[in-house]
Amino acid sequence: MNQILVFLFLALILYLLIRSSKNRLSGFRSVSETADAVVREYASHTAFRTDAAKLAVTGFVVSNVSEMTQRSGCLRMLTLGIFALIWRPPSHIIVTYHRN
Repeated sequence: MNQILVFLFLALILYLLIRSSKNRLSGFRSVSETADAVVREYASHTAFRTDAAKLAVTGFVVSNVSEMTQRSGCLRMLTLGIFALIWRPPSHIIVTYHRN
């Protein structure tokens, strides 16, 4: 009986890890776009720099930058223990552009 519970617990952890890895951003995600303003969310500083250069060519300038870091969840604290304090979840950069 204990072996079945351990197996189910490990399967649940594996499922949650796979599901959370699919939710990560690749490049950028466009949050909102109008004719004069664009809001985008980036997974890395490199993606932000490349996209900002592309948008600068079309006349958009950066008007606001904020960085959002996710909280460490309970499951992350239980599975990683003290290492959850060392390896924090990745942060996201949210940038608002406006047309000059």
